[in-house]
Parts: sequence; structure tokens; C-alpha cells
Amino acid sequence: MGLRSLFCLCLLSMSLPVFAASTKAYVDPLDAPSVQSALAARSNLVGLAHAGQRLLAAGEMGHILFSDDGGASWSQASVPVSTDLAAIAFPDETHGWAVGHDGVILHSDDAGSTWQRQLDGRQLVELIKKHYADPLLDARAKAEAQHIVEQAEAAAPAFTFLDVWFRDRNEGFAVGAFNLLLHTNDAGKTWEPWFEHADNPRDYHIYSVSGDANGVYLSGELGLLLRLNRSNGIFEAISSPYQGSYFGVLVKGDELLAFGLRGNAFRSMDAGQHWESLQNPAGGVSLVDAIWLTDGSALLLDQAGNLLQTDTASATLRVIGEPGRVPSNALISFSSGRLALAGPFGVRQQSLK
Repeated sequence: MGLRSLFCLCLLSMSLPVFAASTKAYVDPLDAPSVQSALAARSNLVGLAHAGQRLLAAGEMGHILFSDDGGASWSQASVPVSTDLAAIAFPDETHGWAVGHDGVILHSDDAGSTWQRQLDGRQLVELIKKHYADPLLDARAKAEAQHIVEQAEAAAPAFTFLDVWFRDRNEGFAVGAFNLLLHTNDAGKTWEPWFEHADNPRDYHIYSVSGDANGVYLSGELGLLLRLNRSNGIFEAISSPYQGSYFGVLVKGDELLAFGLRGNAFRSMDAGQHWESLQNPAGGVSLVDAIWLTDGSALLLDQAGNLLQTDTASATLRVIGEPGRVPSNALISFSSGRLALAGPFGVRQQSLK
């Protein structure tokens, strides 16, 4: 998911009420289901996921699409909101979550064919106020809680979720702008505000959450890199080799690949204690997504559509295929040697070779 894409989505959302008001009464996107459209598959899509063999994509105006034939054809899912979506994740073949603007968290239990609302910005502000109203909090905790509540009341209902990740069918995290952090242990039946669980005193935006069985990581603006300490439940700061924004962290045990603004990418082999910078021949185009390949290397995507592969023997990246010509937001592998890339014009396929 690219930062530029998110800005475009925000501008689009801001323009919709003006247009709607000139033709008919404005309907809040939280109250309007995503419109079924033959053009949805060619709209701005920013997130990709697998549900078993099914490929899914999510993006603007609540569009969620799925393909059961490797992206050759797409069907549009039934979605109860038309707010812009920013990320989608499936921890298994059946259960998935999508998040986005206006504090929306959606859930599917049928591999993405239909979606139900678990949370929105109206409900979230009340959830935050209730959660931080504990009379047993000490003075410091009360002061922090008051700050969180005041910030939530000022933002409601326009909270912005930017990413979602689930360890399994039950435990997951949703993250977003201004230190927005929620946690669930019951598949989203209840979401718990976790603002104070992040070592993020300046409330920097959290752009990504990712992990595996060994660890969970958050990344964000101005060099924010956090790792979950399971013993105390706190996302603690780890060494950051860069003070610009990170748009993601690829995780495989102790091996990490952090990437982001201006084409910067860094690799760690010891869970973030030490980092090495990866030389990027494609220049300063922001890196927006990455996946592991079967040979153990990683493949990164930049906003221009360049694909860059890590060299396991050296601190370098190399461009795969033709130079990028189509703006891109996300990538995923869906068959041997085949990739799907999402962008402003829908999903396109590309060979890894």
C-alpha cells in the first residue's frame, strides 16, 4: 500500500460529498453499501490477499473483488460500506478482514464472497471512551487515557486504518494513523484499544503490521519500528537505521526486511538488532510492498511498478523484468512464477522471469 495512493484516496473521499450534494442528498459511506459495478475490477485497488486458491483485492469505495481462476476474471463481493479500504488479510482459507477509512473493520467467513461490519468510526470512539474510563487507573495512566480519549473525540468518526494482520483465526491487530492500534483475541467479536501498548509517544502514523509465529512488528513514519514483547504486551522500539517512513516489514523468523520512503530498504538477520542498507538501482521511488520467494530471497515493489529482488549473498537489489511503467500499490504471488500487482487501474498479472 503506497502513501501516495492513500493521499489520493483521501482526496477522492473529500470530493465525493460535494458531487453527491449537487445531485441528491448526501449519504455517508458508512451507511451506503459498496456499489456493484462492472468497472470495479479496474478501480484503484491497494491490497491483495489469498484465501486458499482464491485471490482477493480491496480498494476505493469499498470495492472487494475475488478471483477463482488466477485473476483471469473477477467477481465483486457484497460489502456493507462504500468507504475506501486500505488493506485485506486472510489467515486461513475462510476467514478474512479488511480495514480502511472511517474506522472500518470488515470480516468475512466465506472466503471473501460477503462481508460484515465489525467496527466503524462511530462505534470506535465510544469503545475508546469506555475502555479508558477505568476508575482504578493511576494518575499517569489517567492522564494518558485522557489524551487518548480527547484525540479520539476529535478524530471521530474519521479514523483511518492502514493495515491489518492476523496471527491465526482468532488473534489479530489493526493499525493506522496517529498511533491507531487495536487488538483482538476472539476473531474480532471484540476489539480492544491498545494505544498505550505501543512505544510511540509522538503518535506517529503506523503504516504496517506484520509478523510470523516468532514475532510481530509495527512500522511507520519517521523511523518508527516496534516489536511486540509478549511478556509485557508492549510493542517496544527497536533499532532503526533510517529516520524516514517505513511502509512495511517483511518477517521470516529473525530475518527482517524493512522498506519505505525514497526506495530505502534494510535487512536484519537478528530480529532488528543490526541492519544493513540494500543498494537500490531503481533510485528513490518509494517501496510499498514485499513478499518472500520460494528460494529464500525477497521481492519488493515500488510505486512506479519496479520489481526488485534481494541478493542473499550481498547487500544489493536487482531489477526484475522491464522497468516499472504502471503505478502500483501491492503485489502477491499466486502461482509458480506468476505475480498479481494491484494499482490505480485494477489488478494486472506479470511473470517473475
